[in-house]
Amino acid sequence: MAEIALYNIDGEKVGEVAASDALLDAPANEALVHQALVDVDRACRLYAGKTKTHSEVTGTTAKWFRQKGTGRARHGSREAAQFVGGYKAHGPKPRPAKARMPKRMRRAAMCGALSGKRRQGRLTLLDEFVLDEISTADFVQVMDNLEATGRVLVVVGPTEDAGRAVYLSGRNVRGVTVRRAPHLSVRDLLGADRVILTRASVGTLEETWC
Repeated sequence: MAEIALYNIDGEKVGEVAASDALLDAPANEALVHQALVDVDRACRLYAGKTKTHSEVTGTTAKWFRQKGTGRARHGSREAAQFVGGYKAHGPKPRPAKARMPKRMRRAAMCGALSGKRRQGRLTLLDEFVLDEISTADFVQVMDNLEATGRVLVVVGPTEDAGRAVYLSGRNVRGVTVRRAPHLSVRDLLGADRVILTRASVGTLEETWC
């Protein structure tokens, strides 16, 4: 079991917590983490290109010119793909992005990225993150107490922050991202200079990823 120091929102160490080695002491696998990052970017991509097929083009039903005697090819419609205003053959179509990475590999990549933050000394565990009211100043004070600067990822438990005070207080702070476990991605972890987990979120991630 991996031992990690436990702090409160005042920045005081209140003990230590044992967490699963699979979550916080996973071996580094840069290739797997990179694959997971590419998969996330692919899922975020918008396939918005759209062209009309033959059935979607509206045009005259009259024959363009007579069938014989002109020396030209036989055409009965101006909607053909080779004419201006016609349909597009094999054009792009909107399609949803599909997850191509198996769930076990994706979770292993997440554990590896989180363990990397711990080995770098960029992971902080909080007893709980509770604000009495929506206050950006109080949120910033907590960040100062924890000496969290730069891009900060805050992960709370699934039942924490029921009134969304933490989320609403931190959303206007530059560089801060608030997520609710287990709904975070490998891009969230890799893009953070500091990761702050609550005790409840660690339990949720252990149940979900390990």
